[in-house]
Amino acid sequence: MGDIDLKDNENDTFNLPSDLYQLENIVKECSLCALSKTRTNAIFGTGNINSDIMIVGDFPSISEDESAHILNGKYGQMLQNIVSNVLKMRIEDVYFTNIFKCKKSNFEIENKFHQTCISYLFKQIEIVKPKIIVLLGGDTYRYFFDKNQNDTNIIYGQFEEYKGIKVLATHHPSFLVRNPSYKKDVMNHMLKVKGHL
Repeated sequence: MGDIDLKDNENDTFNLPSDLYQLENIVKECSLCALSKTRTNAIFGTGNINSDIMIVGDFPSISEDESAHILNGKYGQMLQNIVSNVLKMRIEDVYFTNIFKCKKSNFEIENKFHQTCISYLFKQIEIVKPKIIVLLGGDTYRYFFDKNQNDTNIIYGQFEEYKGIKVLATHHPSFLVRNPSYKKDVMNHMLKVKGHL
């Protein structure tokens, strides 16, 4: 991979290619932060690159890292069930990705890690051009909108905007496993997404 001029501005996609497959190849070879040293695979994204809906999580799971496939493991299965049962869409018709392309490690996630990966995500959004972005969980919301990690003012189930695209935050599948009573809230949030389309 050639040298990349990494800027401090999170919205700067540092001359990344406008071809999704070329971008994926760059991500797979990325070594711009320490997270790359502990991954097995960089997890880019999957699904319909012309989808109206992009669903964004925070980090790939351990099973996704090991298998090199996004939506692998119990959280991925839960997400697939939500898409098919609530949105009434085939899983192949939605685009899925994460803020970070490498699994979470035990060390503190530094801001420069976020700045690198958020640029990849913003380029993915620019290429896919979804009508709605669904953010999974509070951490994803804070990273996406560049909020302080201690900020608990997360707006779940309400549309916000990013560059003219509707953005809605809902609970992460891992949260639902620990707090199943919130499944109804997630269902209602996703019904809002369906209704907007």
